[in-house]
Amino acid sequence: LEDPSAAAAFASRALRIAMGPRPGPVFLSVPLDVGTGRVATTAISMAPSPTPVEPDLGASSRVAIALSRSRRPLLVIGNGARSAARELLELAEMLQCPVVCTAHGKGIFPDGHPLHLGVIGFGGHASASAYIESRPDVVLVVGSRLGDFATDGWSLSLTGAEATFQIDRDGGLLGRNYPLTLGIVADAGAALRAIAAALPSDAARPRRELPHRQAPSIAAESDAVPLKPARVLRALEHAFPDAFWTSDIGEHCAHVVHHVPIERPDRFRVMLGLASMGSGIGAAIGVRHARPDLRVLCVCGDGGFAMHAGDLLTCVENRIDVVFIVLNDGRWNMVQHGFRAVYGREPDALPSEVADLAQVARGFGALGVRVERPGDLEPERLRELASQGRPLVLDVRIDPTEALSVATRSAAIRRSAFAGGAS
Repeated sequence: LEDPSAAAAFASRALRIAMGPRPGPVFLSVPLDVGTGRVATTAISMAPSPTPVEPDLGASSRVAIALSRSRRPLLVIGNGARSAARELLELAEMLQCPVVCTAHGKGIFPDGHPLHLGVIGFGGHASASAYIESRPDVVLVVGSRLGDFATDGWSLSLTGAEATFQIDRDGGLLGRNYPLTLGIVADAGAALRAIAAALPSDAARPRRELPHRQAPSIAAESDAVPLKPARVLRALEHAFPDAFWTSDIGEHCAHVVHHVPIERPDRFRVMLGLASMGSGIGAAIGVRHARPDLRVLCVCGDGGFAMHAGDLLTCVENRIDVVFIVLNDGRWNMVQHGFRAVYGREPDALPSEVADLAQVARGFGALGVRVERPGDLEPERLRELASQGRPLVLDVRIDPTEALSVATRSAAIRRSAFAGGAS
């Protein structure tokens, strides 16, 4: 903005973009001398959000016929399908079609549903990978750009043996990372409704035995010390069964994606677009402030929490009682494994001290509690701590050898590093 008199026009344009067909943030730069200028008050009237982009009916019918004839279909769900959770569930059940989701799309399809094979890519499940490796014949991707994190560095074979379809409201994402048979530019919900309506009348009859979902990790029942991340997350799930979960970025995120069952599309958020450390902390604060009726749990690593611990003061001053669960192993776990994967060693400068983050929390005026043993995870105790009306920081001392990302993220980095020659 270079002229104060244009402020209303710029604000109106920014709002139209932010609330348009591809909603998202808009950055408006206001120089100091422009920002202090005086202008007449101008009312801004915003039209209702645009109607969803309607799908091509011929294309929808083609997808419907292919899915109905498929012997091994697969639905791949990304975050862009979050508003179409009901339509996805209905279509999957009509077709008795297995479903996998990306980490970004976790919760859109109920984790406990028998058709859900789990997460692909970062924090993924072996049952999801196994079905993909056995090569589905028809694949429908809904609301995912099939990026680095979702595909383990594009190593997953997400194309169907006979046909691959993709639905997205952004045409620039269709076929960008995987070849397609047909792409549909449309709102996910509208496209799925059109596909369901075009299914032949006998399409709901199951044609094969469904694959099995991976069993929960035995680590979730472990009473070992240091604590296993799966054990910690299971205890929190039991203590707060209807909580809203956010995850910051790091090794702990893989554990959350892998171990925490999410049954509703409005109960989980992780920011894997740029994978910015601290994004999960900000998301948790925003959700709790906007939805005081929801218990909000934010899972962090000790590295990311140390970088953004000052946000605790914001929570204290505004009485935003987020529960921060810091999985503290005294290292940048995923970073260290990434270095090992590529270089075979770690730099000397990486962290190695286990900080007392509970004490840091108390210094900011929050409630800080160290969690070291299974007895510290009793549901009643956790609920009592969370009910104090203050932000709570659980400084959880976990087993530093636990690293799910070794088989996903670190392996993908290694493949990328040595793609042009021998390792």
